[in-house]
Amino acid sequence: MKDLRHVLQPMSFTTIFTTSCYSGVWLVRPDINQQQLNTTAIAAAGEDNESSSWAVSGSAGRASRSLAASAVLRCLIDAEDETQERTEHPTYIEFSKSVYDCVKEMGALGNSQQIYFSAENDEWERVTSLASVPPSPSSTSGPEPAKTGGRRLKRLKYLAEEYFAAKPSLNEAAPNISLHNYLRSVLNGATYPKEEVDSLTETTAYRLGAMYEADYLREQIGLKFPSIFGIETPLAQIENQSRNPRLYKQTWTLLLEREFCTTPIGIRLHFPKPTQYLTIALVESSTSWETI
Repeated sequence: MKDLRHVLQPMSFTTIFTTSCYSGVWLVRPDINQQQLNTTAIAAAGEDNESSSWAVSGSAGRASRSLAASAVLRCLIDAEDETQERTEHPTYIEFSKSVYDCVKEMGALGNSQQIYFSAENDEWERVTSLASVPPSPSSTSGPEPAKTGGRRLKRLKYLAEEYFAAKPSLNEAAPNISLHNYLRSVLNGATYPKEEVDSLTETTAYRLGAMYEADYLREQIGLKFPSIFGIETPLAQIENQSRNPRLYKQTWTLLLEREFCTTPIGIRLHFPKPTQYLTIALVESSTSWETI
């Protein structure tokens, strides 16, 4: 955020749209002298949850982009059509509400998606005033996968089966899209170069190890709560349905700031389930913030 504030000149008109996980924290809990960014922004995730995409397409073999991005595009098109039929200029708050309502209508995932908005003022510039940037050229053909076989691929398949059995959270959650797609392809018989197999193995082993570490910590604390390997951890959904969502946010922040979740193999990769699990376990097993 410091780098971003340095780049943005005073009185510059800037619009930020980010679909990254936890991006809502930029707007609701800034880290620059407790000052908010003075810019128009849409953050497609809350301060303690991941962003979501459409389900992975079987025909395309990949995810079909962000739920929030789809909603923004749809609302921009609708707003452009409506503007031509009326004289008053649309406001940013109207546009923001349209995006929020649109995402909520996109099934179960949309209803749990958290979106945050921030504005310099309520005057919304027409998207047609923005500079047009042509798409970058891309190659449809990638490198031919090398036949790996042998012990490396067998070990990865074993880890993938154990990993999916542990309910690692939704395929559509942003941190999972790429890894889950690769692992399901491997289980279906796909082969990849040795370096790719080694990287997938390291990431999968790390995630499994992180879940074992979280389960061990829960046992050591003495929490009477189900094992991490037997439950889903939809933190945003549980938090939204809770009578005390603030307690979930406090606990989540505490675990992150104290780096409570230990790493299994000397590296630290992004995997939210262990922290989500311990947050839920602590809140559900405690009666107050003081107890936690």
